[in-house]
Amino acid sequence: MDPFEAFILAGGASSRMGTDKSQLLYPQWGALGGVHAALAAARMDWACVVACDLPFVTQDLFTRMAALRENHEAVVPIQLDGRPQPLCSFYRIDPCLDRATELIRNGERRPLDLLRSVKTRWLAFADLEDLDQAERFFVNINKPEDYYDAIRKGAVIQK
Repeated sequence: MDPFEAFILAGGASSRMGTDKSQLLYPQWGALGGVHAALAAARMDWACVVACDLPFVTQDLFTRMAALRENHEAVVPIQLDGRPQPLCSFYRIDPCLDRATELIRNGERRPLDLLRSVKTRWLAFADLEDLDQAERFFVNINKPEDYYDAIRKGAVIQK
């Protein structure tokens, strides 16, 4: 299996940077800007990009996705509800970085626009559901309520 690099997209207050870190790349460009930054920093042929608000992804998920990269330029899992998960995906650097740059220059902001314009392997949830705890992979922690709900369900271990 070809090696890959992994990038975790994370926000933050940028207090140590002294300025808004998100403004050092493509200002106000959101998720596609984050994907672009990861691809631009990559030194291998492939990058795995995952959002920090998906805390229940596992090594097994990434191993499965990595194994399906051949003959594709991206691998994207589909959630149980049918929505693609572009911020838990594999991207082949050269074609995806070039296309992401072009999309940003044209005013596009969505990672899905990138994935629809390269040779993408859309990975159905049925191809993942045999993995341990697959039903939790795409539980998104965006708000305090999401976090507390995960604690109540025993999904988050408290110190």
